[in-house]
Amino acid sequence: LEVVLVVCVFRNGSYHCANSNCEGFPVDQIPEYTQNIYLQHNSISQLPPLYLPQLVMLNLTYNNIADIERGTFIECGSLQRLYLAFNRFTKVTSSQFSGLDDSLTKL
Repeated sequence: LEVVLVVCVFRNGSYHCANSNCEGFPVDQIPEYTQNIYLQHNSISQLPPLYLPQLVMLNLTYNNIADIERGTFIECGSLQRLYLAFNRFTKVTSSQFSGLDDSLTKL
């Protein structure tokens, strides 16, 4: 029997949950005033619509995301840095990032 303990931490406005075998975006664990989210190296395959108006950085590298639905980031108007490398995208369009036209500086 193997027991895997996953510890996700919220401190100083940042949610840290990298390398934790997450299969879904832990929206119920992340306060809406969060500024940085570290979810790299997980098994996340879908993103829910996010209401994180103070979010500045979101790291989702090395997950299983194949598509982002239009409107996912509509309530993330402060998002500047979005890291999505090493996922399973087959197509990326500008409509997937609607709401980020003025804030996003790094994709």
